[in-house]
Amino acid sequence: MEELYKCYLTVLTSSSGNQLKRS
Repeated sequence: MEELYKCYLTVLTSSSGNQLKRS
């Protein structure tokens, strides 16, 4: 379960994180 959460977090940070940083 932790691995799935980490994967989800990585994808979120990769997608939303970049957009958030730009904004």
